[in-house]
Amino acid sequence: MILIRILFEKRWIPKSIWGITFRRLKKKDEIDMIQQRRTLPHNVANTKRSSIHLMMICISLVCIRGALHGQNIPHVRIRGRVIDGASKKPLFYANVFLANTTRGAATDAEGRFTIDKIPLGTYELVATMMGYEKEIKEITLKEPKDATVNFELWPRPLQAPAISVEAVNPREWQRHLTRFKQLFIGLSPNADQCIIRNPEVLDFEYSEETEAFRAHAQDILEIENRALGYQVLTELVDFSFRDIVIRYMVRSRYVPLEPENEKEQKKWERNRNLAYYGSLRHFLITLASDEIESEGYRISLVDQLSGTDSNRNIIPVEAADIAKPGDLSFERKLMFNNFLQVVYTREGQEFESGPLMASGRVLQTRRKVETHQVSYLKLSLDFLVFNEAGYFYNPYGLSTYGNWSWERYADLLPLDYAPDQ
Repeated sequence: MILIRILFEKRWIPKSIWGITFRRLKKKDEIDMIQQRRTLPHNVANTKRSSIHLMMICISLVCIRGALHGQNIPHVRIRGRVIDGASKKPLFYANVFLANTTRGAATDAEGRFTIDKIPLGTYELVATMMGYEKEIKEITLKEPKDATVNFELWPRPLQAPAISVEAVNPREWQRHLTRFKQLFIGLSPNADQCIIRNPEVLDFEYSEETEAFRAHAQDILEIENRALGYQVLTELVDFSFRDIVIRYMVRSRYVPLEPENEKEQKKWERNRNLAYYGSLRHFLITLASDEIESEGYRISLVDQLSGTDSNRNIIPVEAADIAKPGDLSFERKLMFNNFLQVVYTREGQEFESGPLMASGRVLQTRRKVETHQVSYLKLSLDFLVFNEAGYFYNPYGLSTYGNWSWERYADLLPLDYAPDQ
């Protein structure tokens, strides 16, 4: 499962952070999405400050704490069998996969499956079959030896179709769907190429009194990402938006799409690399390998987000200053005080935004901004354990601000993605 919470707080911030302003008006709520830039070394543009910032609590996957393409971590094989819980007979062509990856297998006539090349770590292994209740097992691979995981799936009880006693307003439902897409799929160029193939499985709740917005999916969401080249089969466990918090939890299976031609395949490869490089995961990988500078990053400790460089204490640091050895050879401990400023020099901000209305309407102007990407990290613990593949373990241990806060579902890659693959 992925759990992501996005919090918005009023505070003075530097101008290069992407911010979202929430204003409570008497007649409507308005979210002003303001592209911001600030003064940085190496010719980063200097403009005025904004009064709001976006904070995103990034949640490491509780289903995956391994390194799906970590070169230095031992790999193992997962074998097992899927049977009918009632009859104990093998289930043919059941799907078994590691959540939020492309890794999986279908069972044979004997109900057996094998998934190869799995790095050591903690995973959610999911077994599904039509007509049966799914089963999810959290597994931890600690030693470099093959693991066996068996499943018993129980037939799903037949249910009569629900009878709706309350008519749904089509226009209102469409407005909620638009709003859901903007909050969940995102507003990036990649989001323009994402299609929810079965939006009819979505239901929405909105309270004018509390201004709470919730989304429920009666079935698996089929999301086609034509920007990155994946069909993402998504179980929407939870989605809510209230006051200043967006919260969602998903469990997904990534299925690579078949390109129409070589040109489309090259487009996907290019977009995947663009989504990967400069991401939080890419940063943690380079931090673990002490390749910060060569990969285009500059890092500094700052005492506050507000103010200008002249009244803030900014201390440049090296990877070794904040990434300490972990308990295992492929782990590190991220340790720092206050905020860590991360500047990615090889790519500018991807777009700037206009106002987003609570009704779902977006007025957005996109253009390439000639600045570096600037993000900030803040620890909520004394240290955060992460590994060489860029996964951090504690789901509530790290908050991100700035550019990384804008990564939404349209920009996420499967956790087994390796660049240039």
